[in-house]
Amino acid sequence: MTKSIFLSLVFHSAMIVITAITLPFMKRIPIDLPPILSVELIQISEKTNLPFAPKARETLEKIKKEDERIVSEQAPPSEKKKEKPDRIPLPEDLNKEKKKIVKKKQNPEEIKEQIRQASEFEKKELFDPNQIAALIDKSKEESAETLKK
Repeated sequence: MTKSIFLSLVFHSAMIVITAITLPFMKRIPIDLPPILSVELIQISEKTNLPFAPKARETLEKIKKEDERIVSEQAPPSEKKKEKPDRIPLPEDLNKEKKKIVKKKQNPEEIKEQIRQASEFEKKELFDPNQIAALIDKSKEESAETLKK
């Protein structure tokens, strides 16, 4: 029994020491909050009903007049007369018209290009190989001269 009391005493003392050591780490820093201010909400329109400046009122009136002028200057839309058919087409006639519309093509006539052989006199040479070779030689000579210097 003395052994169990001794172990209990050691265990409890160890717990007290661990608690004492870790206590400063568990201490939290208090949060700094700014002081709470009470705010009263009011409607601005009740307190401040100031009239517009006279110049601002004049400019607003001018803008309104210009808008009215623009609307009045526009011509009314022209009236289109509705075309009335002479008779009401029967369902058979409608089917014929649909068939005709389907048969129509956007480009009914296809134009075939004629292929012809151009003669040597008509051909224009886009480049002359001799001139290209001369330019290459010239550039090589210039690059060689710059390397020698």
